[in-house]
Amino acid sequence: MTLCRTAFLLALMAGPVLAQDAPPDESPADEIEVELPTVGVASDAEAPALQSVPVPESRPDGASEGEAPADASLDPDAAPAEPQTPGGAPELNSVPVPETRPEDVPTPAEPDTPTPEPEVPAEPEVEGDTNEPSAEAEAEADPAPDADAPADVPTLIPPEEAAPIEPEAAPAGPPMREILTETPEELAACLAALDDLGVVYAQSEPITEPDNPDCGIANPVTVTEIARGLALEPPPVLRCDTALAAARWAQDVAIPLSRKLGRGDLTVIDQGTATLCRPRADGEMSEHAWGNAIDVMGFRFAEGEPIAVEPRAGDGTLDEAFQRAVRAGACLDFMTVLGPGSDADHADHLHLDIRDRDGGFRICE
Repeated sequence: MTLCRTAFLLALMAGPVLAQDAPPDESPADEIEVELPTVGVASDAEAPALQSVPVPESRPDGASEGEAPADASLDPDAAPAEPQTPGGAPELNSVPVPETRPEDVPTPAEPDTPTPEPEVPAEPEVEGDTNEPSAEAEAEADPAPDADAPADVPTLIPPEEAAPIEPEAAPAGPPMREILTETPEELAACLAALDDLGVVYAQSEPITEPDNPDCGIANPVTVTEIARGLALEPPPVLRCDTALAAARWAQDVAIPLSRKLGRGDLTVIDQGTATLCRPRADGEMSEHAWGNAIDVMGFRFAEGEPIAVEPRAGDGTLDEAFQRAVRAGACLDFMTVLGPGSDADHADHLHLDIRDRDGGFRICE
């Protein structure tokens, strides 16, 4: 009896499992006849007869465990099922079905069903202006720059070439010729000084240049003798102050030094340029443009050979000594003295001018 009770309980527990493991498309057998051996010494009244035990059908979704399918067929020879006790224990007259081992149950073939593609959820409708991209779309379109990636070099677009802006011309001031014009008192004092030194000169008409109003001399003088018996050839046209500086240099320096040569009196000083409207090598106007300069080319004596101004550095002659002496002495009366060795433009003459500089600065080369 004990073995029968145990078999009954096992069959009762295995029934639902077999029903759940069965494929959905296969209908369970209406009944399975199982012949159980007689165990022990139970009498015919106690041992249950061979009965057809119905296999519970799989429950549809939503059915409770206590409900049976409506269309389940029962064996007419089987004993009617006894109602369960309140504790849930089944009646002992039901014969359990032996548990089917997993290897005995055929595995149903899986149907070849296509793998469904994942559904893409529809984008929700956004009220308002649908043309404006969302913040997430902008973030995807413009990803954050990589810190390690090189920065994009902007393309430089050259600006359009604009016409050069010409600076406004400074208001024109008075021409240099007028700035250097002496007052009547200054001119009278200068002319009196020339007279005292015995300079032979003549006042001339103002000199102007049609192409350059800066050039010219307002009160020019034409000098024929820079000292008594000492001519300037050809006679230069100078400002009065330039003629006065040349007269002082000739009488205080050139004449006394010439006496040491033993060639008689200094009779002529050859000059190359006095007044000439021209620019210098650096582009600025030369002092010759206003009669402020004179170029000395050489010296002639009553006796002996003349001395021409030329490069004499290191020749050790008396002519070199005289040329050096009169050149150095000229810096006492003129503001600028240039000659051989200064530059190539002054290799054959002494340039003497009275250009006024700040602080009385002088250039003697």
